Amino acid sequence: MVGKYTDGTYAEIIAVDKPTDEYKIISNDGGCKWWSLDNRYVGYFGKWNDATNMLQAISYAPTRLLGYNIEVEEDMSPFYVVTYDHNFKRITEYECESHAPGVGNFQEMGWLKPGDKVLAVIRDFDAVIPCEIIGPISEEFMKAEKEADEMCPFTYEEIKEDMWDWDWDKVIVRPLVRLADEYKSIPEQMLVQRVDIFPYREFDL
Repeated sequence: MVGKYTDGTYAEIIAVDKPTDEYKIISNDGGCKWWSLDNRYVGYFGKWNDATNMLQAISYAPTRLLGYNIEVEEDMSPFYVVTYDHNFKRITEYECESHAPGVGNFQEMGWLKPGDKVLAVIRDFDAVIPCEIIGPISEEFMKAEKEADEMCPFTYEEIKEDMWDWDWDKVIVRPLVRLADEYKSIPEQMLVQRVDIFPYREFDL
């Protein structure tokens, strides 16, 4: 699980908060709720058990709690990540060198199934958005994204060559709420890191 030269183990609490007014809603399928992201990094730990024990001992925002991530870094990159739900049930696991094309866990979905309604952490917007699962990452989807981006100076093959295992462990989702500001917007379909997806639930804030 943990490499010989790992840099450290980091723990994160993931909660939701009231939606911010810095974004405008450009679409909302069915009047869904969305929330701002409230994530708290608990700190660095020398051992995995130290991180899990600390998270289980902390009571933070129990009515707003989405879940937890524990990440082991190696060479300053994610090496091993486990996601837990709000009851500290393990729901997703990522291990480096297991998810790229030609490797056994390529296009891994785990508990996720097409059509599922989930909550996805959209870190570019510091938001937690309800989404529908479309399916696992695919080269067809990434090629279409590249072709739609007229400003990208690289070919798809150049982009693919620079991708590493972490980049391949993603899932295609359809955001049910789409946000925008003057610089960016949430697209109709997008890729989300698999460890950033949680079972759907609603929060009354």
